[in-house]
Amino acid sequence: MRRSIYLVFILFCLSCGKEELPPRETTLLEAWEVEEVLSNWFGSYSQMTQFINEWVGFRTGPMLYKTRDGGRNFDGIFLFPYSPTPPAVFALDEQQIWITFTRIEEDEKSSQGIVYRSKDGGDTWEVFERKNTFFERMSFSSSTRGFAHVIEYDGSGTELFELFQTEDGGATWFRMEGVDLSRVSFQQIIWKTQDLGFIVGLDGAHYRTLDGGKTWTPFRSNPSGTESIFYPIDADRYYDFRFSETVLGNWADRTEVRLDQPIYVLSHIGDEVLGLLLEEGCPPYTPCKNWLMSSQDGGKTWEKHRGVPFDIPIRRDQEVRPGVVLISDYDSSTLVRIRKK
Repeated sequence: MRRSIYLVFILFCLSCGKEELPPRETTLLEAWEVEEVLSNWFGSYSQMTQFINEWVGFRTGPMLYKTRDGGRNFDGIFLFPYSPTPPAVFALDEQQIWITFTRIEEDEKSSQGIVYRSKDGGDTWEVFERKNTFFERMSFSSSTRGFAHVIEYDGSGTELFELFQTEDGGATWFRMEGVDLSRVSFQQIIWKTQDLGFIVGLDGAHYRTLDGGKTWTPFRSNPSGTESIFYPIDADRYYDFRFSETVLGNWADRTEVRLDQPIYVLSHIGDEVLGLLLEEGCPPYTPCKNWLMSSQDGGKTWEKHRGVPFDIPIRRDQEVRPGVVLISDYDSSTLVRIRKK
């Protein structure tokens, strides 16, 4: 669902060492509709932004904010308690929401990981606690089964990075067996469907589930170990964006095909693919010509599109569903929505 906040940094290296014929350029997107949305969000950019569909989404700041009109208006729905760590938010749908905080005890020798759960869209909340635990990120595949990337303090000064699981909606948590995150720079769990999910680190996908998280098996899409952005098409096929190149891979066949351009894939539906290509030499966090790229043959050939609202420093994108992408800029109220026509 959510992508790495390192999108801008990685896109900076897009064209390093490339001497290839440019793709065909056009001013029109034949298969995609682009809309620039100006919302009432004026705070500094939130680390946690999640849309559950094209119109309803959540954003964090001093409190939890919600939009029902595709990002044009965000209204506060829950004031956060004080926490020395940033809150993590996950919404399964418009009614079921989870938020995590941390509370330091008065003796300053221990802390409590706190999970808030709402079943009514934020009107009321249940509160669960777990000692000496920091819930960094959460993800749920159902109303009861969820996962959390956890930092656990064992009293020896060592911080253990682990993946925890809950089967009761967040009331109790246990360590997952068979999933080793000791060498994974964890980023998120991407759910392609309710059953198909991937544990993703800074260097691509590491584990895959086909049964909603009951079992996880190793999935290694990037053996080079370089930083990459992983985009799953289905259970076996994927795009992996690795700085100066993008590969189209098939896990079942153990094959990878290198694309002609290093394109950051935003959405893939049928044979239609949408991606991004950054202007060469553009520094991170500055306005750039971030060209939209589209393919109508499954990524074999690409077109570069001019005249779309992308002269902004892109911070994060989210594919709400195949064919619908929302992109936020770095530090303003601009939101770009792209839909399959």
